[in-house]
Amino acid sequence: MFLHIANSILLFLFLFEVTEERLWQSAFVAALFAVHPINVESVVWAAERKNILFMFFMILSWFAYVSYIRNKNIPVYILLLLLAACSVMSKSSAVVLPFTLLLFDYWPLRRYEIGVLHNGVLYQEEKHMVLWLLFEKIPLFLISVAGSLVITLIQEKANTILSLDELPLANRLSNVVISYFEYIKNLIIPYDFAVFYPYHDMNSFIPAAAATIFLVGITASVISVRSKAQFAAMGWLWYMGTFLPVIQIVPVGLARMADRYAYLPEIGIFIVFVWGIGKLLAKTRFQTVATVFICLTVFPPLIFLTHRQTAYWKDSMTLFKHAIDVTTENYVACNNYGQALLKAGKVTEARMEFDKGLKIRPYNRELNFNMLLALEMEGKTKDNEKYFVLLKSLPEKNTALNLYKELGSALVKYKQYESAVKYLNLYVKQNNGDWEVYKNLGVAYVAMKNYDAATLALKRSAKLNPVDWEPRFFIGLLLRDSGRRTEAVSEFMSAYRLNPDSKVLKDILEHTVDTLGKKP
Repeated sequence: MFLHIANSILLFLFLFEVTEERLWQSAFVAALFAVHPINVESVVWAAERKNILFMFFMILSWFAYVSYIRNKNIPVYILLLLLAACSVMSKSSAVVLPFTLLLFDYWPLRRYEIGVLHNGVLYQEEKHMVLWLLFEKIPLFLISVAGSLVITLIQEKANTILSLDELPLANRLSNVVISYFEYIKNLIIPYDFAVFYPYHDMNSFIPAAAATIFLVGITASVISVRSKAQFAAMGWLWYMGTFLPVIQIVPVGLARMADRYAYLPEIGIFIVFVWGIGKLLAKTRFQTVATVFICLTVFPPLIFLTHRQTAYWKDSMTLFKHAIDVTTENYVACNNYGQALLKAGKVTEARMEFDKGLKIRPYNRELNFNMLLALEMEGKTKDNEKYFVLLKSLPEKNTALNLYKELGSALVKYKQYESAVKYLNLYVKQNNGDWEVYKNLGVAYVAMKNYDAATLALKRSAKLNPVDWEPRFFIGLLLRDSGRRTEAVSEFMSAYRLNPDSKVLKDILEHTVDTLGKKP
C-alpha cells in the first residue's frame, strides 16, 4: 500500500515537472492511478508486490533521465542505468523503459522538434534527431534485451509458454486485440474484475474483427490530431506499446489477461483522458467549476468500487467465488474455489465446483484429481474409479503408482488419515525407496495413535533422506511422550543440527533436557 502511494506521488511530481507545471492535470492523472480499482490486485496481492516495485524504480529512472538530458551529467546517466537495471530485475515488464523515454521525448519534452539545440548540436533534419535519441538509449536497450532473454529462458525452463498446438496463432492474435479492447473497457467501466481470466474457445472471429476496427480507428484518430494534441498520440502509443510484453502475443500460463498487467499501460489512457479534458475546458469560461464537477463525478464512484474490489480479496473462497460470478467458463476459478471449500471442510460443495469445472475442461488434470480427492473424502470410493482411469490416460506421468502417492499425500494434508494410509501403503508395496511417502505415513500413523507403525515409517524416512529434520523431530516427540526422554533428546539434537534456525526445535530441546536435570 505505502509503495503504491509513493508511486502515485512520484507520478504526480514527475508529470508536474515535465509538463510545464500543469498542476491539476498532473494531480488528476496521479489520483486516477492511485484509486482506480484495476490496481487492487497489484496492491493487495503479496506475490505481485514486484509489480509496484518495478514501477517505483521506473519512475525514479524517469526523473534521472530528465535530469540527464538537461545537465548532461555522466554520473546521473550511470544512476539512470542502475535504476533501469533494478526495475527490470524487479519485473520483466520494465523492459519497455527505453520506449517510455522515447515517448517522453516526443511529449511533453518535445525533443523531436527540429531546429532546436540538442546536446550542443543544431539538428535541421528529423532523421538526425531521431538517430541521436535512439543512440543515447543504446545501453538502456541492452538492459531490456538482457532482461527479455533471461525471462524467456526462465519461462521455457518452467514450461509455462503455451505451444501453437495448445493455442493456435489465430487464437493468439484474436486474444491480443480483444484484450486491448477489454482493458480499455475495464478502465472506463471499472467493475467485474477477476483474479483470473481464462482463454475461451474462438467459435467466431467477429469480436476480434470488431476490436481490430476499434483499435485501428482510435490509432487513425490520434495520428490525425497529433499536431494539435501531441499528448493524445503519446498516451495512445504508451498504452499500446507498454502492453506488448504482457498482452500474451507469446502466451505464458493459463490466463489470457490480468488486472496487474495494466499498472503501467493505464497511465497512457489517463493522460489522454485528462489532457483531453483540459484542452476542451480551456475553451470555456468555467474551467475551475467544470474541473471540480468532473472530479466529484469521477472519484467518489472509483473509491467506492476500489473499496468493494478490495473486499473480495479477504480470503480465497470469496476471491474465487467472485471470479466465477463475473466471468464465464472459468474452470480455474471453479478448481480454486473448490480447493478453498475443501480446506473449509465443505467437501460436497467442493465436489460440485470441480464438477462444474470438468464440464468446461473434462480432461483437465488438476480438476480430475481434485474430484477424485473429494470423492475419497466423502467416502464415495465406488464413484472414483472412472477418475483413476481418466487420469492414467492423460499424457502427464499419471501412473497408478504416482497417483497413490499424490492422493495419499493430499489426504494427509486434509487430515483424512485412514484413507491416506491405504493409498500410501499401496505405493510402498511397489516402491519402498521414497522418503516423502514414509514421512507422510508416519504423520498419518501418529494422528491415528498407531505409534509403533509411525516410528518405523519415520525411521525409514530418516534413513532414506538423512538431511530432512522433520522425521527426527517427530520421532523425538514420540519418544518423549512415551517417557523415553534420553532417546528423545538425541533425536531432537539430530533435528536441531539439521535445522539450527528453528526456535521451536530449540525450545523443545531445551525443555526436554531440563526435565532430565541436565544443561543443554
